[in-house]
Amino acid sequence: MDREILEDYLPEARELLEQAQEMALRLEADPQDDNILASLFRAFHTLKGGAGFLEATALVDWAHHLEDLLDRLREHTVAVTPAVIDGILGGIDVIADMLNTLALGEEPSPGPEELARTLSQLAAATEQKKTEQAAAASDTPSQGVTTTASDEISTADFAAALGRLKSAAPSAKPQTTDEISQEEFEAYLDSLYGGGAPGLIEATSPSTPTPQPSPAPSSTIESAAQSPSRNGSPPTQGSTVHATPAGNELADSTLRVDAQRLDAVMNQVGELVLLRNRLTSAAAKILDSDEDLARIAREMDLTVNDLQNTVMRLRMQPCKRLFQQLPRVVRDASRQLGKEVRLDIVGEEVEIDKTVVDALSAPLTHLLRNSLDHGIEYPAEREALGKPREARIRVAAIHLGDKVRIEVSDDGHGIDAQKVAAKAVEKGLITAEQATRLSEQDAIELIFRPGFSTNDRVTDISGRGVGMDVVRETTRALRGRLDLSTRSGQGTTVALEFPLTLAVLPVLYLRLRREIYALPISSINGLLDIDPRRQHRLGGQSVYRVDSDNVVPLVDLGHILHQRPLRLGAEVSEGVLTDRGLLLVSEVLGTEDSVVKALDFLSEPNWYQGATISGQGQVVLILDPASIVQKALEGVSVPRSAEVAT
Repeated sequence: MDREILEDYLPEARELLEQAQEMALRLEADPQDDNILASLFRAFHTLKGGAGFLEATALVDWAHHLEDLLDRLREHTVAVTPAVIDGILGGIDVIADMLNTLALGEEPSPGPEELARTLSQLAAATEQKKTEQAAAASDTPSQGVTTTASDEISTADFAAALGRLKSAAPSAKPQTTDEISQEEFEAYLDSLYGGGAPGLIEATSPSTPTPQPSPAPSSTIESAAQSPSRNGSPPTQGSTVHATPAGNELADSTLRVDAQRLDAVMNQVGELVLLRNRLTSAAAKILDSDEDLARIAREMDLTVNDLQNTVMRLRMQPCKRLFQQLPRVVRDASRQLGKEVRLDIVGEEVEIDKTVVDALSAPLTHLLRNSLDHGIEYPAEREALGKPREARIRVAAIHLGDKVRIEVSDDGHGIDAQKVAAKAVEKGLITAEQATRLSEQDAIELIFRPGFSTNDRVTDISGRGVGMDVVRETTRALRGRLDLSTRSGQGTTVALEFPLTLAVLPVLYLRLRREIYALPISSINGLLDIDPRRQHRLGGQSVYRVDSDNVVPLVDLGHILHQRPLRLGAEVSEGVLTDRGLLLVSEVLGTEDSVVKALDFLSEPNWYQGATISGQGQVVLILDPASIVQKALEGVSVPRSAEVAT
């Protein structure tokens, strides 16, 4: 197995497989669309061709099984049914596993025999009918009637094809080898079959003379072997695609680059940002006396910002790549549960950092399954409630300045806070006394606890208590924000907010007595002057009244980090209002773009997102406000009320 060919093949094959799954689901929604069928056939045909070069026999066989079935669908001798789509999707899963095996340098084993038999039975269901139609067509040919031909060609035909390819291919010097590339071979096969797939030849009317194939001019190649699998549309019969000139910009408009190289470039740019910050801080001390240095510092700041933005855009990917698996998840789960659900996807074109796209696949799957199993009612129940039988789940990506918001909402029955709290007590996650002190929102957020599930029975979809915990932990790891809102009888919305890029993190520097810390700006809602008269105790916890309608937990960082509370009135103090509560600090210093370095040596759990280097060259710990507030409220290190000096 040629490793170089394999490394080129795998990314293309996975892209084709993703497109094939999307087209299979579109085909189920629109069974009469022959363009979708042709594109789907082309995807598997191209997969099979590449696997043949790698001598991956098992993968070739599976692609051939799917081609046979799709061939029958294109001839309309087999109808598009849920069972047929199940077979195609099952075959896609098998091929995906085989590609993963190839990536490990191993030969894929044959797939499941039962599914292979199912595909063969579906393809052969009307073989007799197809044979009769083919015989009738040979007796009385007419325009638009199709007949089938074998996928195999003889040795003589292949030799003739090879000779014609050599004469057709543009070259500046004579051929000195009998080898041809995969693209040349696929191109000639397409020309033999009129731009379609082997096994399907369009018959012409007797009154219409059949054009004879002729050698292609040296300036053109009859080819569509690569583009149909990418743009999703089949080539037209007999179409001629002109060879692209060497200087054409379209031919070189994209370049596949290993993600590790982009990560290395991003890391170097991050180091450059840190050096820029230090230089700017040092130059600020002498700018008044050196105008040239001040101008150079400003120009360098702009240049580094432009470079940083350019490199960050290299890592951006559309949310379509994240959302493309979701229709399959909804289809499979809704059929398994016996529910009728329509999935609406909005904002596929919104771009976000590749790291977020790669990490959110599992959390989004958990959110959809949770909504399908726990939120959406059965059709009969929905009708009794006056709702449409078909439920609606909406997944949306929304661009919000330097953030991206991803929402998953449904129109089900919502979340019952009392039921959630009772279940948490039953499972021993909280005590009955703690349950009585929980607000409605706090009770609802218990669903994010590890091991929590309202299902008493473990199924393939839910019941293990790991799904929503994965959502919260992944959001936290990506420095994101999670919000959950629900209304009884109307549905639930889970919103995830993430920064556009994770490479550079804007932070707010703060002082706690003599030590400097940082907080992510994305988690900060505002800054407050602390008024001791607004501090109260509620349910054993210290709280702060922000205004007449807003009371939030008060967390003293002096107690959390120094084991010595700040003394309100005697020590200078300010408040940093976050999503989860008010943090009490000594002083807020200012903001700066930073590059986060992981603290891998710290045990879990901890209160830090990482560390950075400030403009003064100091190592500064970046705090995780959500983790600090949560653990304080849980009593891991419960802060005493701040002491008020008298």
